[in-house]
Amino acid sequence: MKREAIFAIVLTALITLFTTSPALASETGTNGMISNLISHNPGARQIAPGVISLPNGVRVTYSSGKPKAGCPYEYLCLYNEEHGGGDELDFYDCGFVNIGNDYGWSDQVQSYENNQTPGTNTIFMNWNGSSWDPLYTSVAYNYQDITGSVRYTDGLWVC
Repeated sequence: MKREAIFAIVLTALITLFTTSPALASETGTNGMISNLISHNPGARQIAPGVISLPNGVRVTYSSGKPKAGCPYEYLCLYNEEHGGGDELDFYDCGFVNIGNDYGWSDQVQSYENNQTPGTNTIFMNWNGSSWDPLYTSVAYNYQDITGSVRYTDGLWVC
């Protein structure tokens, strides 16, 4: 019981520290996103700063609010602001990725660029509480700077 109380006090102190320091809060956001992607995709692991490898071969790169050089060829890039702004998730290789049913990027996609090889499909999926429902299929090359139903994305079938 003492261990739980100490943990709660330490956790409260850390939350206070990170939410009152802008520099630390930004780093916590990045680490939190990486942790969430790993925890919601069993077998996923971080292989480099901001890069996660999923067991199905998909690689996900997360960058937080950095200037964009455009979506690399053969990648699918998601943005949490319109017109390719804000934070970015980049996907390479084919497979399903849970980007956040009830956490992280759940319902956060505001724009995207499908720069995979021409004709490659990505299916944007929504978690309805018991199963995955398709929202939209993007065929490469495709760019949307303001999304409609895609903003409700919780998962993706990349390729």
